[in-house]
Amino acid sequence: MVVQKIPDVMRITFLKLNKPRQYDYKPVFYDPKKEEMEERLREMGAIESSPATFKEKIRTKWHTGEDKTKKKKSQSGMMIYLLIVLMLLYIIFLT
Repeated sequence: MVVQKIPDVMRITFLKLNKPRQYDYKPVFYDPKKEEMEERLREMGAIESSPATFKEKIRTKWHTGEDKTKKKKSQSGMMIYLLIVLMLLYIIFLT
């Protein structure tokens, strides 16, 4: 006589105990500063690149910003000198 093993699905159980459900909640914290920093890094492409290229990008952006501010300062200085010269010419010749 051959004895067959009964599969687990077909077994009759009188007291079925279910396993407890696993606790899989992972809390999510919102940090606005961290979100802003990650957004800036994504814009600069620093997340995908190496730290050396990241530093280089920051350095070049910093220097281009310096050039723009120097140019604006020199232009505003020239405008002030031009206005002073024009006022002096007006006072000298028209009064």
